Amino acid sequence: MALTRPYTEAELGEVGQQLVAVYTAGERDILALLSAKGGLTSWKRAFLVQQLSQVRAKLDELRGAGREWAGFHLPTLYEHSMDVVYDATGRPTLGPGGLSKAAHPGEVTQMDLGMVALHSEAIDEVVRSTVAQLDFATGGVGRRLDQLQAAATPTTKRGDVYRQKALAAVSEGLTQGETIREVGKRLERKLRGEGLTSFTDAAGREWTLGNYTEMVAMTTPRETAVLGLMNTMAEVDEDLVKVSSTGDPCDRCIPWQGELLSLTGATEGYPTYEEARQSGLHHPRCRHNLQPWTKLLHGEPEQRTAEEAAALLAGILQEQQALGKVA
Repeated sequence: MALTRPYTEAELGEVGQQLVAVYTAGERDILALLSAKGGLTSWKRAFLVQQLSQVRAKLDELRGAGREWAGFHLPTLYEHSMDVVYDATGRPTLGPGGLSKAAHPGEVTQMDLGMVALHSEAIDEVVRSTVAQLDFATGGVGRRLDQLQAAATPTTKRGDVYRQKALAAVSEGLTQGETIREVGKRLERKLRGEGLTSFTDAAGREWTLGNYTEMVAMTTPRETAVLGLMNTMAEVDEDLVKVSSTGDPCDRCIPWQGELLSLTGATEGYPTYEEARQSGLHHPRCRHNLQPWTKLLHGEPEQRTAEEAAALLAGILQEQQALGKVA
C-alpha cells in the first residue's frame, strides 16, 4: 500500500492561487466600479451612493469567498498531514472527528480524546485566524473608502474625491490623443496608485488588497500543513523532520534544503525547527514543506553530538550571511 506523501510545492501553491485569483479579480472589479464610464460625466450624489454600494457588495462577496476557501482547504490540508505522519509511523490513531483506526481497536482512551480535541482546536483556530486576516484586508479597503468620503468638505460634493481624479485622467488622456477606453484604464491605474484599494496594517506597512491576499494565500496552506504534521508527530512521539527541496528556492532557504530538524530539541545533534525558522526558513510565501523522518521508514537516526549540530547551524548562518540575507 502506497504511503500518503506530503503535498508538493506546486500543490500547495495551487491551493493558494485559487484564492489569489478570486481576490485579484475582485480588486479589478472594485477599481472598475470606481472608474466606471458613467462617473466620467455624471457625478451626482445618487451615482456615488450607487457606486460605493456596489463596491461594498463586492467586498462582502470577497469575504464570503475567503471564508469558503479557508473552511474547505485548510482542514483538508491539516488532516492530510495527519495521514502522512500516521502512514510514516504505522501507528494510525484518531482523526479530528473519528474513532481509533488501529491503535486501540474497540476502545477510545483519554489520550485519544485529548488528541482529538487538540487537532480539532488547531484546525478551528487556523480557519478562524485566516478568515480574520482576510476580513482585515477587505475591511481595510472599506475603511479607506469611508475616509475618502469623509475627507470631502461640507461645501464639496462627496463625488469630487473621485471626480477630480477622473477629470485629471481625462485631461491628461485627451492631450495625448487617447481613446475613452484608454482614459478609463488611466483612471483605474490612478485610483490603484493612490491607494483606493489599499490599507495600512498595525506595523504601518501599506498593502493593496491583492498583494496582502497573495501573501496570506501563499503562506497559510504551507503553515497549515506544517502545523498538522508537527501536532501529529508529537502525538506519535516522533521528533525528526526533513525539509523539502524546491526547484527554485530563495536564498534564505537554500542552506536548509534536505536538512533533518528536531521539532522539539529532544534529538541531540540536530538543529531545531525553531532555529531554522529563526534563521529564515518558513518566511511568508516560503514554499518548503516538512516530511516525517521516522524510525519505521528510516531506522534509528544517525548519532550526532551537540557540537556537530552547532557547527551545522553556524555553517548555514555563514552561508546566509554570504548571500546577504542575515545581518
